[in-house]
Amino acid sequence: GPSVATRTLMAMAGEGEGPKTADMLAALKRHDSYVDTTIGNLADLKRWDDAAKVLEQWGPSERSTIFALFRAQWAPLRKTPQFWAIMEREGLVEFWKQSGQWPDFCVHEPVCEAHKGS
Repeated sequence: GPSVATRTLMAMAGEGEGPKTADMLAALKRHDSYVDTTIGNLADLKRWDDAAKVLEQWGPSERSTIFALFRAQWAPLRKTPQFWAIMEREGLVEFWKQSGQWPDFCVHEPVCEAHKGS
């Protein structure tokens, strides 16, 4: 049948419910998918809790796609401790504090305030 990614896109287009989260996690475990892709698919299906859990697996190999987490559609992910743990670990929170240049989403979302203190 169609891949997890294809079934996710079909669901977003209103055709079906999309793959089960368990199927997405199984594909990830089999290395048939990637952490960032899986998070994106879960976020696009608005399965925020599941996406946040997968954020815990975010590692160095996903570093190049970190800005995908800033997508406006994925704002609920930025309310999670897992998102902020990645931003801390990657040194972005420290950079934002030092430079005073916070990402655009901070203007529209109150999630940044807790992290702006020293």
